[in-house]
Amino acid sequence: MQQVNLYTEELKPKRVLFTFRPCAYGVGGLVLVLIALGVLLQFRASAFEQELRDAQQREMALQEQVESLQGQVEGLVQDPLRLTRNREQEYKLASRKELLSAIQGMAAESRPVFSELLKGLARQSESGLWLTSVGIHQDGSQVRLEGAANSAEAVPAYLSRLRSEPSFRGRTFNLLAVEPAVQTGQLAFSLSTTQSMEVSP
Repeated sequence: MQQVNLYTEELKPKRVLFTFRPCAYGVGGLVLVLIALGVLLQFRASAFEQELRDAQQREMALQEQVESLQGQVEGLVQDPLRLTRNREQEYKLASRKELLSAIQGMAAESRPVFSELLKGLARQSESGLWLTSVGIHQDGSQVRLEGAANSAEAVPAYLSRLRSEPSFRGRTFNLLAVEPAVQTGQLAFSLSTTQSMEVSP
């Protein structure tokens, strides 16, 4: 007996690999992912732009501060009066340091005559007049002083105070020279003292 299969391939249901609903879900999910990624990238780009603007503002503020400081420095450097005063102060400070160093050196060598004379000079220091050179003879009999003063009146006043200084009693003061100093515009003076044979009490 021969059988005939009437259920042909045309009558079998066809398999559909992609249906509408799964495709719609897949496309919708992909769109949502792309939207979320775009929002995130936009947010990050906005944050970077804000950081860039803040950095530019900070750079501008620093540049303004640098220009302001440069202007102040140039003003200080170019001010001749301030430069002159600074040089005068440095000169006075160096002179006083040298005098103090000389006093300490003489005291360390146990020479009472030298140390007393230098201490007396240090006690009579004042603003407006300073010593640039101190020379003392080996036996202390002669003292030579050189210095500078802002005014001519300061020199006689300084001589008067030295005469009242105990370490200079019995000494005769000779004013050797008072003349303008070309470089500083002040007065340069030179003094010399000789010790009398009889020292007054």
